[in-house]
Amino acid sequence: MMRVPQRTPSDGTVSWNNAKQKAKRDNVNCEWGGKWDIRNGKIVLFNTGTGCSELTENGLKHLITFPKGTRRRWHTHRARDMWWPSVEDISYKSKHAQLLITRHGTWVWHHVNPDTTNKEQLKNRTLQMIKDMETATKGSAWQWGNAMFVIRDYIKDVVNHGVKVKFFEDLPPEYEFVRVFKNNKNVNAYVSKLI
Repeated sequence: MMRVPQRTPSDGTVSWNNAKQKAKRDNVNCEWGGKWDIRNGKIVLFNTGTGCSELTENGLKHLITFPKGTRRRWHTHRARDMWWPSVEDISYKSKHAQLLITRHGTWVWHHVNPDTTNKEQLKNRTLQMIKDMETATKGSAWQWGNAMFVIRDYIKDVVNHGVKVKFFEDLPPEYEFVRVFKNNKNVNAYVSKLI
């Protein structure tokens, strides 16, 4: 496999709006992301990941690599790619919330108990969700309601595999997060209330 590094901004913090705009633009050729934290009652995104393209047997795959030890990860998916989590995204075992910012909304998830998550069952259920989403969003006349049905079904099912998931439709997630996080000290407690 050949990796082709892509240039990513290195100014440290990233605004929600900027990340969302990156996820909506067709001309963006890499994923963007890094770690996130809470500062002064707001979620702050840090651009610490490296976006790249990887040549695989199925063609060019766009991905992001995170520095070792990054627990609270966030990243975007390109506008031309799927706007739901991949198997790799959901399979990353962490009790810390993971964020995925896409052209249609933001996904948040964490593993309730990473040690007991059945990775194979989770992978199979996520592959089924991806297939269902591809069907629900196929063509130019796809229906938002069909996609939301698949999302709700997936969220309900993966709880049985030890993962809590939430999808925020195309609204600035920081407003919802701040409402939930505002008076809490423990980030994991935030996540439990959020999802």
